[in-house]
Amino acid sequence: MPIIGTIGAGSAGGFGQRRGGKPYNIQYLVVGGGGGGGGKSSPGPWENGGGAGGGGVQSLASKTYEVVSGKGYSITVGAGGAGGAMNTNTNGSPSNFDLITSTGGGAGGPCPVAVAGTPGGPADDGFPVNAPGTGGKWGGSGGGGSRSNPTENWAPYSNGGKGNYAVVSPAEGNNGTSGAAGANPGNPAGPGGSASPGSEPSVYPGTYSAGGAGKSGGASGSANTGNGGAGYGTGGGSGGAGGSGRLVIRRVTACSSGASGGCESTCGADTIHLFNSPGTFVA
Repeated sequence: MPIIGTIGAGSAGGFGQRRGGKPYNIQYLVVGGGGGGGGKSSPGPWENGGGAGGGGVQSLASKTYEVVSGKGYSITVGAGGAGGAMNTNTNGSPSNFDLITSTGGGAGGPCPVAVAGTPGGPADDGFPVNAPGTGGKWGGSGGGGSRSNPTENWAPYSNGGKGNYAVVSPAEGNNGTSGAAGANPGNPAGPGGSASPGSEPSVYPGTYSAGGAGKSGGASGSANTGNGGAGYGTGGGSGGAGGSGRLVIRRVTACSSGASGGCESTCGADTIHLFNSPGTFVA
């Protein structure tokens, strides 16, 4: 079952206040790890791997999420999914802070294995022999479907994965794009998973959670971007790994002078806590 995300104003205050902590409000940016791109196991022209979806993004632009001074909040920063050939690529891992979880990006659809001379097609046609779970996977943003050959029933390979897997509002990501089908090997193939919304959050500006390109060279997503890995095309090869996620907490310095955690910097009246790896935020 999907994890139900929680956004907007939340409260951890009840527990902390019983311990005497003082509540105050923060902003946050939570980026899940990007998915791994789909691989291409055969050097033939027909089948190509889909690009992976970007990790889910949840960003709160106003300081309306309540934390409690002195309380430690565990921070999880999701790793990017592994790229690979066929079904060895994986989804990205989620990033988490208190009640907020951003889902990892969906893996790109790997290409089918081509087997010569199978029933139902010409002698040089390919046919999928490893059918389970081969479309773009579900995730923060869904993975892109692989390219399919319409002379065979390869629909499971070409379907794009569903985004916003955690079912939060506003959505943490978009659906992946389905792969193209066409008799010409030069037709579009293995499109990437769609990018997540909110790619330029005011909490900590930057570009996050772009979908990986399909039928590409299998490039990996950059660290701490949540970008999906690219799928592989043109010869055989592995899809790219997804970029790891990121988590940012932003607070008014004067209201929370004892807070600590992550890489700290200041911006005007605010202190920013940047987590590029797991840690603890002490409010």
